[in-house]
Amino acid sequence: MPNTQPRSSSAAKMPEDGGYNCLVEIIHRSWISPSQHSVPGSIHHLPLSFFDIPWLLCPPMQRLIFYDLPQYSLLRFTETAIPCLKRSLAIALRGFRPLAGCLVSPQPPGKPHIIFSSGDSVPFTAATSRGDFDELTSDRPQAALLVQHLLPPLPPPAVKDDGTRVAALMAVQMTLFPNSGICIGVQFNHVTADGMAFHMFMKKWASSCKEELLRLGSKEDANYNNGITIGVDKSLSAPVLDRGVVKDQRGLEPILLNQWFSMSSTWKDNNPTPISPSLYAHDKLRATFTMSRSHIDRLKSRITSNGIWDPAQHVSSFVATCAFIWPILSKSREVVHPEISSSRVYHFNFVADCRGRLGYPIPETYFGNCLDICFVVLDREELMGRQGMMAAARAIDASVKKLDMEGGPLRAAEKWLSDWGVTAGSGQLMVVAGSTRLRVYETNFGWGRPRKSLVVQVDTSEGVVSLAESRKGEGGVEVGLALRRASMDAFCDMFEQSLSSFCG
Repeated sequence: MPNTQPRSSSAAKMPEDGGYNCLVEIIHRSWISPSQHSVPGSIHHLPLSFFDIPWLLCPPMQRLIFYDLPQYSLLRFTETAIPCLKRSLAIALRGFRPLAGCLVSPQPPGKPHIIFSSGDSVPFTAATSRGDFDELTSDRPQAALLVQHLLPPLPPPAVKDDGTRVAALMAVQMTLFPNSGICIGVQFNHVTADGMAFHMFMKKWASSCKEELLRLGSKEDANYNNGITIGVDKSLSAPVLDRGVVKDQRGLEPILLNQWFSMSSTWKDNNPTPISPSLYAHDKLRATFTMSRSHIDRLKSRITSNGIWDPAQHVSSFVATCAFIWPILSKSREVVHPEISSSRVYHFNFVADCRGRLGYPIPETYFGNCLDICFVVLDREELMGRQGMMAAARAIDASVKKLDMEGGPLRAAEKWLSDWGVTAGSGQLMVVAGSTRLRVYETNFGWGRPRKSLVVQVDTSEGVVSLAESRKGEGGVEVGLALRRASMDAFCDMFEQSLSSFCG
């Protein structure tokens, strides 16, 4: 059975926006600079590639990673964990210096770019929480606002006299749940890097932290999580920061820049802004649903045995998972938003890694964005019908297969922003965030595998769904989403019923 646990109707009454802030106490604030390797005072300008431009209007990415640390006291947190995390962050930033820099957005027609120098730093916050660690790391529906106090605030952008905006790119927060665990929270600007590149940084930071723990001889830290002993990952390669490895063979940069100038003018802002909890409804709930490898394999068999699908064609876990979730999510949203049922088409947006797909080499360690944005459209009658999963699978699979055809990647890149605007405004949209390929549960800071990882920005829209590999390590998939209470109840019911019907 799916890992839904109790229905949302049993959730406690949710307080006002600020109700959860009383659960956290800030005990330390500082700014962490990269370990020095550059000439003091040197300033570096990093231009944006056409891959980066679509993310200029994207709100900050928000990731939380929880670790079990039973019997971990405040004294130990302040004397061991905080110093190790700060020193290792400085070491990791040495190779990922743009994260400590700023996004500079001049008035049009000036081109936005990233600057970083030897004096840059990242805001670092340490806190303690009186929240329920077990509740926060459970999969069952819970208040979407519950984890907001675990996210670090990004400094507000500075505006120069000429209208140029200068915005920080990342902030981090470590929160101790005494005698329970630690949460690492990160906010970062997507224009800096895609998920693959950013998690390369996170794994470097984690590896450096493990090395610091070993250097301090912190045997107790090393042996948490059922005796799993930490080891330092020496295989991590240095990131490639040079945006010049991306070739703009179709002249996409000026097209996308002009669209961004137009859209940012319309939205009266030319920088992504921090996500405010006021965007959430008070009855918004978040939950995680786990689909095991067995479930996914059975869904694949169901799809290929339908009589329409060519049995010789492979069905990916991504296609099977998304084809299963898309109709259920759309139906559950109509419970709260019946007006969207009048729409004739529904949209599904996802991104695909273009490393290895462009006809010229992009290093696997390229630190930037290298994503194609893919758009799938399906008639409502097909998606909501008895064969909705099959129809969704065919449509999503066709879009995925186009990526590997000649001229497939970037075939519609000049319409990335305009198409996104259309689909986002339609109200009938599912967007995939995250990927099982990020291997988030291999991010080991020295305390073993994470107990739970959350993509928090899914809470800002009822159409955003996060994907991650199952933390159980058996080839399954974790699906995270946030819905209003009535929609969440409906989703839980339909998820269980559909999984039982297709995989029972």
